[in-house]
Amino acid sequence: MEFNKKELLFKYEFSDAWHMTIFELVILNKKENNIFMSTELTSKPIELPFLLEEDIEKIKEIVCNEKIYEINQDEVEMPMVMDGYNNTFTFNNGEQLKEIDVCNMRYLEIKDTKNAKIIKECFDKISKIVYKRTYVKMPL
Repeated sequence: MEFNKKELLFKYEFSDAWHMTIFELVILNKKENNIFMSTELTSKPIELPFLLEEDIEKIKEIVCNEKIYEINQDEVEMPMVMDGYNNTFTFNNGEQLKEIDVCNMRYLEIKDTKNAKIIKECFDKISKIVYKRTYVKMPL
């Protein structure tokens, strides 16, 4: 899904080992029409019930976590697994757009790695807000 990068607040893409998208969610910094989802079964983005202004403010606080912007992609732990899933997280604090690619996030979560903890903590907080308003559960 392509959106105005200035409006982008958070984007999550869950894909297979060949980077074929299985699930994608985009949250925009707008009052209405601010959350979209697509899956491997949809040809175009599905607009979800919009997030409230208070939800957007909470998500802004989460994506402004300085630790996210300190993560260097080269330092993201990548398990030596030839198959699995890719997780791509995009965070936008208004000044910086940070995209982080992770392979097999579940494996890293079990290994309890530093960067995985930071990313997972932010993802979980955003997931709870999204689920509360839309009943959409984001896969990890």
